[in-house]
Amino acid sequence: MSDYSEAVPIFPLAGLVFFPGTVLPLHLFEPRYREMALELLEGEGLLAVALLEEGWEEDVTGETPIFPIVTVGRARRWERQEDGSLNVELLGLARARILGEVTGKLWRRARLQPLEELPVDPEETRELSQSLLWGLQRLVGAEKSKPSEIKLDPSLHLGRFCDSLAFLLPMEPSRKMGLLAELDPAVRARALVAHLEELRNKGTLRRVVHILPGFSLN
Repeated sequence: MSDYSEAVPIFPLAGLVFFPGTVLPLHLFEPRYREMALELLEGEGLLAVALLEEGWEEDVTGETPIFPIVTVGRARRWERQEDGSLNVELLGLARARILGEVTGKLWRRARLQPLEELPVDPEETRELSQSLLWGLQRLVGAEKSKPSEIKLDPSLHLGRFCDSLAFLLPMEPSRKMGLLAELDPAVRARALVAHLEELRNKGTLRRVVHILPGFSLN
């Protein structure tokens, strides 16, 4: 895990929480962000995505407060358009905490502290993964088994599975932010199991199953 010894560019977004292990497409058209993108692409390609706090609509300074927990991503693909704008595909790498912002550029930058997930007992990992997959089955109306009978992909990582679900499922940004800030995958998993049940009770259906790791309706 990087120690982020240098300040990392910050890209603030409204209403969207970026998670490790997920992919975020960005269209950068403002001159300052085009300059930022070209600079980061010449270096390590690191960019931290932050959630803007409420009230950003009225802000005219460009320094709207952001939540202190961010996801650091790396640009893995980029394409420059004829008008000079850039399409950048960002892969989420890890959580980090903002220690302080750094001035000197047209875009926001910050010193970051890397955050590591807490370990989870293997048996608890298995049980929670099965509960999440069963919750997904129930959401799409395809439950064919009990949670304990669901076969798991050996490569399934509970933390990353939770992050993929949190990124894709419909949920208030503040709740997603809480999941990003939670370093215990078991706590995140239990919250998501409850959220899947809420969605099922509301009759909510989102076809995200085919892009989630280690899950099949078969």
